[in-house]
Amino acid sequence: VERLGRGSDGQYRNMRGEDVSAWNAPVDTLFDDLTIHAKVPSVAIFDGGNEVGCGALVKSGVIPSADPSNLLAHGSVVDSTVQVAGTTSNWGAFGVVAALALSTRKPDLLPDANSTWALTQKVLDAGGVDGVRPGDPSVDGHGKDINMERVEKLHELLRLNGLSTK
Repeated sequence: VERLGRGSDGQYRNMRGEDVSAWNAPVDTLFDDLTIHAKVPSVAIFDGGNEVGCGALVKSGVIPSADPSNLLAHGSVVDSTVQVAGTTSNWGAFGVVAALALSTRKPDLLPDANSTWALTQKVLDAGGVDGVRPGDPSVDGHGKDINMERVEKLHELLRLNGLSTK
């Protein structure tokens, strides 16, 4: 989920195009080794184009590579078998969890909105920084209310499909 992938220049860049390679171990090579060479399926959840899994989307032109008007970072060249895009990677991940909850009929897989924000707050309290609004209690520029609302909407979807949720 939202793991930076190396760009066409071989560097790891945040959404502003800043080189953050010094803080990123090259774990994206696991996707190359497993997905390409061993044919093991992989899932990438992303929101910007500079993350692991966006390689095929960058190559096809779906995500413009290094277009300053759209993406300041070089698009990632690292592929995955399945790509899940979200307005924020968190929301994409919660969507995947909701789909798993629905398909397995296990609504408790999806955490409640309060728990998701409590975890976000713990990350921020520990020094995590929102890449869009550093210093604000937000995820990619989206504050507590909208983040919790998105999770509640997923719970509503589960309820509409006959699953009792938190």
